[in-house]
Amino acid sequence: MAEGVGTRITFWGTRGSLAVGGPGTSRYGGATPCVLLAEGDHRLVLDAGTGLRRHGRSLAPHELPGEHVVLLSHLHGDHLAGLPFFAPLYHPEATVRVLGPDQPTASLQQVLDRLMDPAVWPMPRRGVLETMAVGPGQFEAAGFEVRAGRLAHAGVTLGYRVATPSGRIVSYVTDNELAALHPSGRQELVQLVTGSDVLIHDAAWPDALLPDRAGWGHSSAGEAAALAADAGCRIVVLFHHDPDADDAAIDRQLEAARRCLGGRAPTDVVAAGDGLVLEL
Repeated sequence: MAEGVGTRITFWGTRGSLAVGGPGTSRYGGATPCVLLAEGDHRLVLDAGTGLRRHGRSLAPHELPGEHVVLLSHLHGDHLAGLPFFAPLYHPEATVRVLGPDQPTASLQQVLDRLMDPAVWPMPRRGVLETMAVGPGQFEAAGFEVRAGRLAHAGVTLGYRVATPSGRIVSYVTDNELAALHPSGRQELVQLVTGSDVLIHDAAWPDALLPDRAGWGHSSAGEAAALAADAGCRIVVLFHHDPDADDAAIDRQLEAARRCLGGRAPTDVVAAGDGLVLEL
């Protein structure tokens, strides 16, 4: 790992399924998934939920031109809703390059064309919007080396192991039902995320709700923590919070995950909230 090179992970949106607000969500926030991974001059946005708007608004005027790379886990609405509000799309010298998986019923390009169609979103863009379909396997995105694997969720959903130029590993595994994986599939996932400095994982449900939520495509905080321990991850970040969960409920999720670990090192647990920044 290169010395003196910092990796920053900024969580612009951490809620799943639906953006929410109100006093009960004031600490963890209610924007849907968007995470910025930054190291040196390299920037990679993971998912384009409503948190993407805040990321775009955080950019200084001189940062708007040039290429902005967004890597989508899948094409459900909560992971796309922020794209029409992304500031670089309205700068004439900007290119927004969106990578993600094609779906059985529509390609990535077709889905984004529908999202940005004037009938749905009337604001004309001035920047360039490009797409590139990706699938399981290895590829490069914004200077990061990415390995993708299939997850247990409706449609084609991918989890990503992202290697930074300095050699740090950040794994992004949202919208994933661990209980639905065949043992061989779980082992493949363990291999994908093994040794991650940070594992960002779906933790929508309390463990007690898992029987009632079977087939919904999400995991519990305890399951996420167990996966991180099995894979030797340094930090596990609980992510994609249930829109019905208030701050106190997410606090309970965090405590449940810590109890699940039972002191197993080296894993630590963090509950993601909008605006959280992790420095590696």
